[in-house]
This record gives sequence, C-alpha cells and structure tokens, in this order.
Amino acid sequence: MKRIAFYDDDDEYLCKIVNFLREKIPDYNIYNAKENTNVKEVDILFTSNPYYKGIESNKFIHVKENIDEVRKGDISKYTDVRKLVSEIRNEGSSDGKVITFCSLTGSSGKTTLSLALAEKVGENNKVLYLNFEKFTSLNLYLKNISDNSMSLFRYYFKRDKEKAVKVIDKDFDINLDYLFGFKTIQEMEKLKNKELKDMLEFFKKMYDYIIIDLYPSVDSKVFFLKNFANVNFIVLKDNLSDYEKSKIFMKSHFLDRDRIVINKKRKNSYFSKADVFVRDYQDIVIKKGEQFKIKQIDECDKLCKIIM
Repeated sequence: MKRIAFYDDDDEYLCKIVNFLREKIPDYNIYNAKENTNVKEVDILFTSNPYYKGIESNKFIHVKENIDEVRKGDISKYTDVRKLVSEIRNEGSSDGKVITFCSLTGSSGKTTLSLALAEKVGENNKVLYLNFEKFTSLNLYLKNISDNSMSLFRYYFKRDKEKAVKVIDKDFDINLDYLFGFKTIQEMEKLKNKELKDMLEFFKKMYDYIIIDLYPSVDSKVFFLKNFANVNFIVLKDNLSDYEKSKIFMKSHFLDRDRIVINKKRKNSYFSKADVFVRDYQDIVIKKGEQFKIKQIDECDKLCKIIM
C-alpha cells in the first residue's frame, strides 16, 4: 500500500486535506506529518516547506502558495481536490534523470549546448545544472554568481542537508538552479565515488533532470559518472582531430547510453552518422548588456526527445 505524507504550517489546511484524502483514497496510507511522528519514511511527501526533513521520501512534491510559482512537479495549495486525488493515483516514485555532456577535447561547444538544453528543459521541469569543468566560463552566462560550489554543498551535505540545499544557486532569468564544481582539481580527483553517488541520488529526489557538464576527459571519474547517468551526450567538433579520437573512443569507452553530437557540422562532414548534428551557428552566443545569452536552437528539440 502506497504511503503518502503531508506537511504544512497551516494546521487547519493540513487536517482538512489529510481527512479528505483518507476518505477518497482509502487504499493509500495518508499521514499528517505533524501528528504521525512515528512515520519515518513514505513514498511521496507533499510539503510547503522545501527544507522539511522530518520524513524521508522517495518522491518530494512542493506545495506552492503562489500559483505563479508552480512548475512541473509542484502543485498549487489551491488545486481542486478531485484533481489532487487523480494526481496522487498517477504519481510514480521515479527519480530524476541524470544527463551528462562529455567531450574528448576542449572548445567543443559542450557548455553552450548543455546550458541551452538545461534552459529548454527547465521551461516545464525542475532542472539542476552542475558544472564539473576544471576551468569554466560559466560566469559569462549565469547571473547571481556566488562563491557557492559543490565543495560547500559537500561540506554541509555531511552535516546538515537543509543548509546544503541553500547552497544551490539560482538564475531567475532562465529559471535554472545550478552549482559550480569543486574548488580544486585535487578535491574532485580524491572524492570517493560512493560520496559523489550519494549527493547525486539526493539531487534526483529534488529535480526532474540533473544536467552535468563534465571536463574533457575519459578518466575514471568521468567514466563513473557516465555509467551512473541515464544519457551521455558526447560532443565532438567536426574536424579531423576529433574524428580520429572518436574512433578510439568508440572502440574502448562507448556505452549503450552514449549519444554522439557533432557540433558545427561542416558541409563536407568528417562524420557520416551521429545521433544529432548541430549546424554551425555564428551567433548562438549573443551579448545582452553585460551578460552573454545562449540562443535556443532547433537541435535542442532533438536533444530533448532523446532524454525524455
């Protein structure tokens, strides 16, 4: 029997919604998180407080007071109760998907494409963008840049997950949550795969998609993340160097979840086939004031279809 819990600061609303749902869907266990304090884990937790951690859950659904802030995966506090019943019955406990962008060489357009996809998917989904590059130009594209990073998230994640969540930055212009990578190359290299997996599993409970921009390499850390991910986009430049390197990659490192993306396709391409060919856009990155913006391109629709 599926276990559903509700938490809200408004006691009257909380009691009414729980009692109503207990009557309408008796085949589910419906808990009032304030009253049923002995319940420690449920399948789905509905809460107006994103930092509430009294109950562990396989799926977290944010109940929003302001209807204008509701995104896919959220519900409005004033949702018609009949619709709420339907949503609960249809709601699975599946986690978010992890998507990586990898490359064999620098300047492949990997960051541009990963950000373009993150912005596109974020129109109707909760998306977290993680930049694991050792040297990044991310500050050119995103606002509200702070000193927060995966290093700081990792520190709090071990001690207080509520504080860890507050470390995640947000660009309100494109409605995207994001985090820079680790402060030093050494920290990333020494990080245990188990610890990295635990943090990513935590993110999967919060977001529909986690898009990871990896540094250009096929080392053990990248290979671990590629194995963990649902889809890996391997971004290659349409030139002779990447073509030759791709032949080696395909023989020894290719996974069935890898998808080849050829960026800046030439008229006489070196590559005869790929999952996605991206045209050579001269103005994909445009400047608006002091900030650079990534123009949405047709090929993003093809990337979206692959990950959906």
